[in-house]
Amino acid sequence: MRISVDEARDRIPQRDIILETTVRLMVPFIQLYGLYVIVHGHYSPGGGFQGGVILGASVILYALALGMPASQQYLSEGTDIIMANVGALIFVGIATICLCSAACSSITARSQKSCRSIRCPGVLTASSWSRSESA
Repeated sequence: MRISVDEARDRIPQRDIILETTVRLMVPFIQLYGLYVIVHGHYSPGGGFQGGVILGASVILYALALGMPASQQYLSEGTDIIMANVGALIFVGIATICLCSAACSSITARSQKSCRSIRCPGVLTASSWSRSESA
């Protein structure tokens, strides 16, 4: 049984001030908890996926309770684009820091290895100590 658009609009419940107020009060705390799950994922169960699900569920709850226009004002397309780009920059930044750290430790290891081969007095390692004892 199909109904017309006007009949469907008539069946939509009226705005409920208690529901709207409760959702407006709860959503920031739900989002804060989602960020907590993301940040403390390495100490406890959870992490990026679970925290993202909680954040997404808070936006869906807001849209269901207050309507789509209100949720689009709460989290606009511009804000969404900015957050996605900032997340990508954080990801690339952490990867760059890790690569630079690995390169620096590799260079340091090579310099200590070459220093051991010419027996510098300033660097005392287990291998150079054992070679000087046996010589």
